[in-house]
Amino acid sequence: MAIQGNVNELANNNLRAISIVIPVFNELKNVPLLSAEINEVMHKTNIEWECIWVDDCSTDGSWSSISALSNNHRGIRLQRNSGQSTALMAGIDQAVHDVILTLDADLQNDPHDIPTFLENFSDQIDVVAGYRVARQDDMVRRKIPSKIANYLSRKITGVKVKDLGCTMRIFRKDLIQRSRLVGEMHRVILVHFALSGARIIEVPTNHRKRVHGESKYGLERTLKFIADLLLAKLMNVITNKPLYFFGSTSLLTLLVSMCLTGAALILRVIGVKDYIDTSLIVGGIVLLSTSTLLFCLGLLAEVLLRVFHARPSVTQYTVSSLHNPIHGS
Repeated sequence: MAIQGNVNELANNNLRAISIVIPVFNELKNVPLLSAEINEVMHKTNIEWECIWVDDCSTDGSWSSISALSNNHRGIRLQRNSGQSTALMAGIDQAVHDVILTLDADLQNDPHDIPTFLENFSDQIDVVAGYRVARQDDMVRRKIPSKIANYLSRKITGVKVKDLGCTMRIFRKDLIQRSRLVGEMHRVILVHFALSGARIIEVPTNHRKRVHGESKYGLERTLKFIADLLLAKLMNVITNKPLYFFGSTSLLTLLVSMCLTGAALILRVIGVKDYIDTSLIVGGIVLLSTSTLLFCLGLLAEVLLRVFHARPSVTQYTVSSLHNPIHGS
């Protein structure tokens, strides 16, 4: 669950290396500006680092800007547009180091906040998440939907995180490897982290106005976000103990079936109604069949879960190009 309080009291930093992962989609002018800021900030630190740029099949020539980067910067170009979650997953898969820092490519996340994240990451902390202060976004299209989404998240999941929409965060790589990013999971990844038992703290981040390019977000994102929240909550229950989930539902359905059947028998015994005159017995039979089916689904889910964890790693993307790859990749 999320940890609240004075982050400085929690810091005991032994961090030696990080991989920065940045998903990119049509950010041609922002890539060189952001890379320059990252160079400036990271060269002042005493840790080993790399920056992985994942071009999600941009159409504005962003790959040419990424290909021009050198030294600590590497690039991946996906064969087709796959979404932010998949782009992040591709970058994390290529990362050399065990600690990941993510941020957006639109220059709204401020790289000068990176030292704050590094200072507050420690052996006692799994995730340092940013929350945006003084947001430089449109009130109607961005701020209000974001406030609604964060409120609903706290109510639905019980995870007390202030800002799920802030991409700037640092976390342990194995958290993602246990629960790979698919679909649009990046929106609720902190919920997945918290529900899996990760230790999370939050730090304030500077938020800047977008200067180049166009925003990829709109009002429709709120509805998708709610669906993702419900899915995250449900999947946490099902994937941990599917037989318990389906078994409990099966037992409840069985009890209702027994009540309906019992009521039908009582009515028949006291001579009020015959079986043919009431639908209770039919309802009981239908619910009994449903109960059996749910229990079988629970058994099947348990088997599939074990097969899933035993399988080799499978990716949901195809890489078309690499820039400055690590030897052997």
